[in-house]
Amino acid sequence: GGEEFIVILTDTDLEGSKIFAERIRLSIEKEKIIKDGLAIPVTVSIGAAGYQPHHGDKAMLLLEDADKALYQAKKQGRNQTVCSNT
Repeated sequence: GGEEFIVILTDTDLEGSKIFAERIRLSIEKEKIIKDGLAIPVTVSIGAAGYQPHHGDKAMLLLEDADKALYQAKKQGRNQTVCSNT
């Protein structure tokens, strides 16, 4: 369950992207959602990827790497950022 979205950071390397993603993740984790008097925890799993020469001009390859990293974050327990290692 949940929604997926993409953020494209220009002039940012993978380490900078991870820092940005972690800021988002921690901000969401700190939010207090109250419904009918009950606290609902909200977390986010994030996959990050940086452009690599093998991507060439095919943006879809970059998106696939980010998607694989996202699913790795979910598999490893959720509520974390995982960077693509390809």
